[in-house]
This record gives sequence, structure tokens and C-alpha cells, in this order.
Amino acid sequence: MQPARDPLRSFVFHAADRAVRTVLVNGEVVLEDGTPIHLDPAAAMERLAEAQARMLKDSVKRDYLGRPAEEIAPCRLLIV
Repeated sequence: MQPARDPLRSFVFHAADRAVRTVLVNGEVVLEDGTPIHLDPAAAMERLAEAQARMLKDSVKRDYLGRPAEEIAPCRLLIV
């Protein structure tokens, strides 16, 4: 996060998520002790999985070249 020409921007864009413990929006706490207040993470992941399954199924119909999702954005595993 150096040089800190703009400390707030450096913090927001370079700090790890563990550096943020509490977030307020319009004076309301939305993240406390690193836990979202108004979001059920399990339900959000379920909705995300459902949306991804729909995208995978429908990508051929929506892509201008008729490509499957695997061709448009192939999964790439990084093995270190």
C-alpha cells in the first residue's frame, strides 16, 4: 500500500478484506465484526449458483457466435 499518496484509496483498493471490520452506509451498520448484517451468505451463494447454472445453459442462445460458456470464459486452474 505504498506510497500512500492517497491513503483512503490505497486502503480501499489494496487492503485485504480482513482489514475491514465494520462498514456503515448512511449511518447504518451493514457489516459488523466482518459479518454482513442484512445478507444471508448461504442464501446468496445459492442464488449465485442458480444464476450461474442458467447462464451456462443459456449462453449458446445469448452469444452472438453461439458459443457455449466454457468457450467464452474457460475455467483456468492456477496450480502453484
